This record gives sequence, C-alpha cells and structure tokens, in this order.
Amino acid sequence: MKRPKVAWRNGQAVQEPSGPPPAAPPPQATPDEETFTVGSGTGSKSPDVEPGVHRVVLTDLVKETGENPFEEGQQRTVFIFSFAPSNAVEQGTWRYYTGVSLKSKKLTTVLTALKVSGSSFKKSELVGREAQALIEVTDPGYTRIANVFPA
Repeated sequence: MKRPKVAWRNGQAVQEPSGPPPAAPPPQATPDEETFTVGSGTGSKSPDVEPGVHRVVLTDLVKETGENPFEEGQQRTVFIFSFAPSNAVEQGTWRYYTGVSLKSKKLTTVLTALKVSGSSFKKSELVGREAQALIEVTDPGYTRIANVFPA
C-alpha cells in the first residue's frame, strides 16, 4: 500500500494520477493568424561599418506618437530620423530618435547637423541632406549613432 505524498506547505495529501492526462484540443487556426520566421541575424537593418565618424545621409523622417516607455499610461511624440552611410545607402539605416521641442538636446543637435535654422522645416527639404555621425558598436554587436554633427 502506497502512502499519500504530503504537499510542501499546506500538509494536504497529493493525489496520484489515475491515468494519462486529458488531451488538449487541437489549436484552431484563424484566417488572420500570421507566421513569423526567425532570422539568422545576418539581415540587420543596422549598417555594418567600423566604429568612428562616418558621412551619413538622411533617408527618411517620421513623427510618431505612441506609448511612453518611461511613463506608464502616458503618450509621447518623437521624431525618428533615418540615416544611411552616404557611400552605401543599400547597407541599411540607423534610426535616431529625438524629442519634438527645442528643449530636446538631441533634436537641436540633429537640426544643427542638417543645417536647419528656424523652428519649422519640411521633410522634403531635409531628406537627402548629409551630416557626419559618430558610430559605435553596442554590446550585442550592432552599430548605432551616438551623435551627429555638420558635415
């Protein structure tokens, strides 16, 4: 005769299973279900360049509003500047996030690097402009823009 096992904290006996567990129902496929493929890590959008100063060109600029990762429940708006190496645009782009007011030191730095004066600008006037960027390598091995300045 088997003795009942005692659970760790509450002292109640643990019941022995009397057979195989019930089968789980098969997953139901939905028409809008997407399949995601995990890549090998070689297709990074971040250009593969040596750390240091590189000439870059602005390829895109968007203004985006979304969840603020620093203040739960709050929204924030950012500019996202996409830069590519001037001599190898096909290698990919770096995304450089800034605030949207002149209080943002990163925004004023980017505007100065792109030679923008005044408090308003048009995307069409900025895309294609060149600057210089200080590129560094992150711990996972990706390159990123640490700072930008005039070309």
